[in-house]
Amino acid sequence: MTEFEELALKKITKDYLIDCIFNELNITTGRYGISNAEISKTIGWDPSGFNQKNSRNVDLRITTFIKIFVAIKQIIAAHEAELGLEDFGSAGIRLNDLITQQELDIGALLLHISAAAEGKCEFLVGTDFIQTYVNMKPFVLVGKKNNKYSEREVNVYVKYYKIATENN
Repeated sequence: MTEFEELALKKITKDYLIDCIFNELNITTGRYGISNAEISKTIGWDPSGFNQKNSRNVDLRITTFIKIFVAIKQIIAAHEAELGLEDFGSAGIRLNDLITQQELDIGALLLHISAAAEGKCEFLVGTDFIQTYVNMKPFVLVGKKNNKYSEREVNVYVKYYKIATENN
C-alpha cells in the first residue's frame, strides 16, 4: 500500500464514520422531534451554525460530539418535564444509541488501514474488515458523484474493493 493509498482510504473511511454517526444522531433526534436549531441553541451556537460547524466534510471532534450528545439528553429531559413525565423515569438516550457496532467496526477498519500501511498485515485479505469495507460502496459512489473525492482517490477504493471481493 502506497502512502497516497493509505491517505485516500483513511480520508474516505473517516468521512464514512462521521456520516454514520450523523445518521445515528439524526435517527435519535428525529425520534424525539428535536431540531438542529434546538441543539444549536442548547450548546450556545447560532441556530444556523449546527450544520455549518458540523459539516460532514470535516472531522467530528469528540468534544463537539459530547456537547451534542449532552444537549440532546437535556432537550429530551425538558420535553418530558413539559409533559410532567420527569417522575416516571427518563426515556433518554444512551451513548450506544449513537455509537453502534457499525461505528466501532469502521473505527477498527481505520486501525487496519494503518497496520497494512506499516506492513504489519495484508490489507483486507482474509479479515473481518471486508464486509465493513464493502458496505462503504454506496457512500463512495455518492462521494464521487458529488466530487467529494478525486478520481484517483475513488480508484484506490475500487482497487481494494475488487481485491477484497475476488479473494474472499
